[in-house]
Amino acid sequence: MSDEESKWVAPPSVTEESSDSEFSYDSSLPSEGAQAALSQPRPSPFTRVASYDAYAAAKEALDDHNGFVYTFESRYETTTLLVRVFLCRSHQMCGHRLKIGAVDIGNSVIQFHLEEGGRHTLVVRRARRRGIHISLREDVDSLLKMGWGAPRLRTLLQHRYIDHPRMSTNIPTVRQIENRRAYLVRSCNATWEITNHVTFNAWASDWMCTTREDFMSVTDDGDAEMDSRIILDSFVIGGGSEGDPTSFGIIVSSRRVFRNVLASVRGQPGELRCATDGTYKLHFAGWVIVDCGSEHVAWSRGSFAHKFVPWAYMFVRSESKEAYTRLFCVIRERARTFFDIDVDVASFARQGKRKVCSRTLRCTKV
Repeated sequence: MSDEESKWVAPPSVTEESSDSEFSYDSSLPSEGAQAALSQPRPSPFTRVASYDAYAAAKEALDDHNGFVYTFESRYETTTLLVRVFLCRSHQMCGHRLKIGAVDIGNSVIQFHLEEGGRHTLVVRRARRRGIHISLREDVDSLLKMGWGAPRLRTLLQHRYIDHPRMSTNIPTVRQIENRRAYLVRSCNATWEITNHVTFNAWASDWMCTTREDFMSVTDDGDAEMDSRIILDSFVIGGGSEGDPTSFGIIVSSRRVFRNVLASVRGQPGELRCATDGTYKLHFAGWVIVDCGSEHVAWSRGSFAHKFVPWAYMFVRSESKEAYTRLFCVIRERARTFFDIDVDVASFARQGKRKVCSRTLRCTKV
């Protein structure tokens, strides 16, 4: 079936491709000579440029084809063909198009053909990208989610693509990276919205580990499950009266990490030291992460070296004395259940704004 016999499909409202709305263009009107240049006819045939085994490779080749800006225009499909068409935006009323066709060549093998057709008009217009270039969007998003700041992230991209002039021109500005981060925060907040403890508890139940049998079901140090997430407790605090906001929380660890409790108690008999740090706030959704563990001190290279030994981590919507009390009580109770030991803390170190009194460490059973 030819392209002309295909049924044209209106482009989706939101696509994964670069759209015309991502750019701003010069608005100056062309002269009479330019008007004549704009009226040149466009030949209709498309010629194949190259073939690729993956759509991502074909799209990368399209972006690097000639240095001009192309954005998604439309798509059409047949029983054996799916084509995405991209229109040149670097010339006024341009007739040049690139298209990527997903072609079924038999035996369930799909090839992606990059083709071009039409002619460029002679009136150049400057296209300024408003957002992150699609070829860099995945890298930028992953680094932003890891907590990278915009200036540092841009510097990294500049070093990474220093030998790739074409990619260097796509590196976003600091302002563009900051805008992207703001968009990710807004998008992520909606997916992390929790309205009641029932929903929160249902999510946590798949990883809950509260019995010795569950914890000891994996004992091989080489088993990947030793590092899998386990949830020691999920809880809700506050909400008992007007003006007392409800806060949700979970206490997370892994079988390998929580065994550090046993090693710390055995290694520091009578002088166990506990340390927490609640100064970390996740970049997305506003959760606070509090680490809790002990400290290991060793003589190394002529001086004492301090090393934090984690036990568990608490994710909570807002810090409070009640949340810390819950954290310590759960650690003590799970250590007693899993290892039959008592976690009796002799000294305590705390970083962050929230003050926690020593009585918090002497809690009763959860």
